[in-house]
Amino acid sequence: LGLRSSHRMGDERQKLTGVIEDDAPWLVGTILGRTPEEMEFAAKKIYELCQLGPEERKVLLDHGAVQALCIMCTREYEPRTQSRGAQAIGALASNFTLTLDESKIYFYEAAQEEALAQGIVPLLAPALSSWQPESQAAAAQALANVAYRNPSVRKEMARVE
Repeated sequence: LGLRSSHRMGDERQKLTGVIEDDAPWLVGTILGRTPEEMEFAAKKIYELCQLGPEERKVLLDHGAVQALCIMCTREYEPRTQSRGAQAIGALASNFTLTLDESKIYFYEAAQEEALAQGIVPLLAPALSSWQPESQAAAAQALANVAYRNPSVRKEMARVE
């Protein structure tokens, strides 16, 4: 996943350690206080970490990743930045793992509920009719993952025009 690689962040050089407990606070902080390019890098890494499984997702959720990623999905940012945020939110709420063991398929209700509390449905719903195919796909996947087996999210989606 390249978690030990370096990424240029302004004048500083940040090396991710590959230890989720160390990397999560930095990634969330990068989203909250950096440029769109740096935010997209952090969202991509969050997405990749989510692919590893539930432990990584829990640590990211505990460090405020959903709230930070929802900020990326506001109209304040370009469609590309919004898409990266939506992809990472979808990954946090998804039931995907790198394992083929069906006993490990699950959905992450805590991430779904946090995304709902942060207003993810009205944030992403407009992207479903976007002229940007990447934005449409990212919003659709994120909303599908957040709504999976979650009637609260489906009710909220029904209210959005």
